[in-house]
Amino acid sequence: MSPVITALIAVVVAVIALAAGFYLRKKMTDASTTSAGSEADRLRADAAREIETMKRSAQVEAREEAQKLREIAEAELKDRRGEVLKAEQRLEDKEKGVAEREKENQRRDQSIADREANSKKMSDELQQSLEEQKRQLERVSGLTSTQAKDLLLKQ
Repeated sequence: MSPVITALIAVVVAVIALAAGFYLRKKMTDASTTSAGSEADRLRADAAREIETMKRSAQVEAREEAQKLREIAEAELKDRRGEVLKAEQRLEDKEKGVAEREKENQRRDQSIADREANSKKMSDELQQSLEEQKRQLERVSGLTSTQAKDLLLKQ
């Protein structure tokens, strides 16, 4: 073969090899770009899922914290209600004690008043009895009380 034909074949082979190389490079670049785009899409999707998971986790934690706070507040309210009920019970007991002491004082006052009335009545009856006895003595003895005293003093 002639050197020109060989050179021409070499040039044609070189052009074909060059065209094949460009074609393969473009395919690989396109595949790489597509692969990079797919990877970016996958990473975005993963990030979105991670964000959604974190968001749900934060919501669950917030709900749990709110529930704990609610339970604490309810426990404190229950304790306070219990304290108020105890205080009310103590007050009611004291009021009952005061009412009972007041009734007892009224009974004592009434008892004292009854005794005083009875004592007055007995005193009046005794006074009447003494006066009646004096009158009877004066009548039986024929002397007045002054005359009887004078007679006793002379003796």
